[in-house]
Parts: sequence; structure tokens; C-alpha cells
Amino acid sequence: MMPINLLQRLPRPRRRGAEWLVLAGVLLMSALMVGYFIWSERRLLIASDIERMRMQTLIIDENLQHQFEGVRNALDSARRAFHPGSGCTADCRRVLLQSLKRAMPGVRALLVADRRGHIVLSDDDLRDARLDDRQYTRQVASMRSPDTLYLSQPYENTPGVFNLKAHPIRCSCATSKAGAC
Repeated sequence: MMPINLLQRLPRPRRRGAEWLVLAGVLLMSALMVGYFIWSERRLLIASDIERMRMQTLIIDENLQHQFEGVRNALDSARRAFHPGSGCTADCRRVLLQSLKRAMPGVRALLVADRRGHIVLSDDDLRDARLDDRQYTRQVASMRSPDTLYLSQPYENTPGVFNLKAHPIRCSCATSKAGAC
């Protein structure tokens, strides 16, 4: 009660100034509180979005690992069919290559190369002139790490559509010393 009595005892101009000062203080505190709540909410939303994206990244990474493992298993089976004495004829090999290419989304061309990087058999819907890229296929003989998926430089075959060449390696101990996979 005392502050109200003090406020009423003040002359009218000083009293009006004090009231405006109190109102400005209340508005300033309210603005600061609203600003803090907005900043705090934004920080929580960003943290939750980061966590959600991290989980999605882990799920996508695991999914891609399974897909690449399936592709590697399919390619290993195809390699066994392409070995001499496998009983798979030229037509069988062509159908196998076409089936593998069609079974893998996004694969536009699939080829079989020898140790020196020369294309033995290919299936290419786009009739890509860069499929026989000597700069890339010449390096096949030096690609030896079985844990690495070798990729070519991106190139544009159709305007706006970029392509890569991927080359997984599978070497056996007996042939890796002789320089063949």
C-alpha cells in the first residue's frame, strides 16, 4: 500500500512519467520473455530436426549397405557364370547381363571387362559412346582393393542427366599375385 500512496502523493506530471516508465518496463520484460520463448522453441525444433535427420541417415545408410551387398552377391554370381567352363552359353550370358541390368534401378548399362579393361560384353540401352572410356577402363588393371567400389568421374550423356561408372573388385588369392581378378 505504501508505494500506491507514494505514487498518489507525487505531482501529476511526475506521476504520469512514473506510470509510463512502469508500463515501458513491463512491456520490455514481456518482449524479452516472448523473445526467449521463441528462441528456446526454435532451438528445440532444430535439435529435434537434427535428431530426426540423423536417424533417417542411419536408416538410409543401412538400407544402402543391404542393397550394395545384394548387388555384389548378384555380380559375384554373374562372374561365376562368365568363367570358362561354367556351362553358360553366349545367349545365356547376354540374357544374364540384361536381367541384372533391368533388376537394378538406375543402372543404364552393364558390361563385362577383361583384366586389361577391354569390354567383352555389354548391355547398354542408351548406346553410350563413353561406355568404352579408355581413360577409366585402362585403370581397371590397377584396381585391386576388394573393399572399394571404384567410381568414374561423373559425365553428362543426356543434358541434365549425369552418369557414373561403378567397378567393384573381387580378387582371389591365387589370381591376385598374377595380376588378374
